Amino acid sequence: MPHFSVFHSWTHSRKHVQSSTTTYRLLNELGNGSSGIVHLAIDKKTRLCYAIKQIGKTRLERQETTTRLFGAGPHHPRSGLGISAHPNQATCASKRRRFNTVAPLPVPSVSKEVLVMRRLDHPNIIRLVDVVDDPKTKSLMMVMEHLDPRPLMDIAPNTICSPYSQQQCRILFKQILDAVEHIHCKGIIHRDIKPQNILLSSEKVLKIIDFGSAIFYDDTTPLSPMLYGGTPAFMAPEVVRKPPPGYKQPKTSGDVWSVGVTLYCLVYGRLPFEKKSRIDLLNSIEYDSIVHSPEIDSDLRDLLDGLLTKDPCQRLTIAEAKVHPWVTHP
Repeated sequence: MPHFSVFHSWTHSRKHVQSSTTTYRLLNELGNGSSGIVHLAIDKKTRLCYAIKQIGKTRLERQETTTRLFGAGPHHPRSGLGISAHPNQATCASKRRRFNTVAPLPVPSVSKEVLVMRRLDHPNIIRLVDVVDDPKTKSLMMVMEHLDPRPLMDIAPNTICSPYSQQQCRILFKQILDAVEHIHCKGIIHRDIKPQNILLSSEKVLKIIDFGSAIFYDDTTPLSPMLYGGTPAFMAPEVVRKPPPGYKQPKTSGDVWSVGVTLYCLVYGRLPFEKKSRIDLLNSIEYDSIVHSPEIDSDLRDLLDGLLTKDPCQRLTIAEAKVHPWVTHP
């Protein structure tokens, strides 16, 4: 199979898309994602602002090597295959936008993050607008909608942030659950859900960002812990330890745990597990119980305990969290 650049395949399938490196002018740096640097950029013709993530070609080559060595599930698009439907995809009622109807990308080394984002279409998830192959910098440029760069909470180990009120937490958490449910419904695991990867607009609308660690999953394919990534403080117990042979865990349990840690941060303004060393932190995640304030609402405490249950098979699911009494409280 001939090798095509991402930009070639994108414009070949949608000829009216006329992107090039001369279309956008990079401005200031917005930050570093899990897979590349993010810049504020402006479309020279429309004067609209976008966020552009640059991913080095070397990283893409390493990614393709990993895929060849360790394989991928039958729903992972590779070797020119299109994005096949996840078994649960029919249950998603979301409308498809143009990026879900674009012809398959005929590239074996296309950025996994691009493939992931093309499958997603939700008001609480960052939207991919365009993809540009920049030969000058030897990088792939992902053009995304530009949002208020303010993260939901700039949480860090051994620091205290101002917590949200319980009513604010409920409003924000419902949006997180809706977005994560959509991600999982599309056969994707985010693997790095945390407050810093959730942007909050002035209208109090959330957007989950940074799918650089995300992977496709299939219900019939074993998911080895080696495939898990993410931020240590938000990793689930089953991610940090080696499960016994033959043990079957829900594929999305790691994301559910991270959602629970995120809610804990919003409620308390601090991380539930904090240690000076990485080893001590991982041991704490695996064995220590979370600490609650005596003033916390009993339903909220029950929800947090359910999301942060050590056993992934006993942990609440996203669907169960959505109908929890604290979440559905008017």
